[in-house]
Amino acid sequence: MKQRNKPKPAAVFGIDIGKNIFHVVGVQAIGKPVQKVRFKRDTLLQFFERAEPSLIGMESCPVPAVVSASPYHQPMTVGI
Repeated sequence: MKQRNKPKPAAVFGIDIGKNIFHVVGVQAIGKPVQKVRFKRDTLLQFFERAEPSLIGMESCPVPAVVSASPYHQPMTVGI
């Protein structure tokens, strides 16, 4: 893994899921971005294996604009 893609300490990581490429943004507790990287599918897990434990947020449906307008759409936290 390239030196620039080693995980930096972050309170939250956000993942934008793509078909082949994943964009990851790490932010501090105050919301300041500390890292922006992108990965191919096969290297994403290597990044998080090296990262410190933190909260990870990712999109969970293929049509977020339609679903987010629904009164039944509820964010959830999943522990891994």
